[in-house]
Amino acid sequence: MELHYFPQSYWSRVISLVLQEKALPYEGRFVDIRRNATFDPDYLKLNPRGVVPTLVDGERTLWDSLRIAEHLDQTGGPALYTGRDDASLNELVDELESVPVMLFSYSEWVKGKRGERSADILADKIERAARYAERYPEHRALYERKRDFFTAFREEVYDPEHVAQSIREQHDYLDDLGERVAEGGFLAGPEYSLADAIATSMLYRYVDLGLLDHWRKDQTHGLHGYYERLVGRPNFAAVFIDDPLIP
Repeated sequence: MELHYFPQSYWSRVISLVLQEKALPYEGRFVDIRRNATFDPDYLKLNPRGVVPTLVDGERTLWDSLRIAEHLDQTGGPALYTGRDDASLNELVDELESVPVMLFSYSEWVKGKRGERSADILADKIERAARYAERYPEHRALYERKRDFFTAFREEVYDPEHVAQSIREQHDYLDDLGERVAEGGFLAGPEYSLADAIATSMLYRYVDLGLLDHWRKDQTHGLHGYYERLVGRPNFAAVFIDDPLIP
């Protein structure tokens, strides 16, 4: 198997955690999203959505992260997702997938160190997609879809009321998750699952952003001890610290 990914991307980390938890062998292929590698026509041939990660396993190429996780459950190692045939786990995964972490991330990334606005990185993506649509007409529809996505997303990011409301809702959701794990264990029960892999990437991102990290500062919060359990697992070190492709 080949995993085309950027080590610090949100969903790349999720799938890397799953691969490490399952101890499945794979070859990593570095995709430098800092240099807009997902806009490259050759990458779009592999992944028409132009996102990371992409999993190539023999004749199969998968680019939706939940479908990748489903495929890995059929491949080997402990069942972490659909292999458990657990409707409550599937519902929890759907909840976590819908969390707007990308919105929270960009709402911080477009700020400077003192809170002032920095270069408009989303405007650059919109312009690049429009330019590439002209340069590579065979992929015009794909680039136009990326342009339209980033145009709509940019409006969300620069809407402070929308961002603030989303943060308030996420604050409450994190408190609910904390209650799930207040007595120990993991989100879907006593065994580690895909939900925990997603939560690891999510909570790490919040700590990194310095946003939505109230649970980190409160030792009585259920997520405080839960996160310590996640960080102490071997797959965490393999993905967040020891990955040889981390730039």
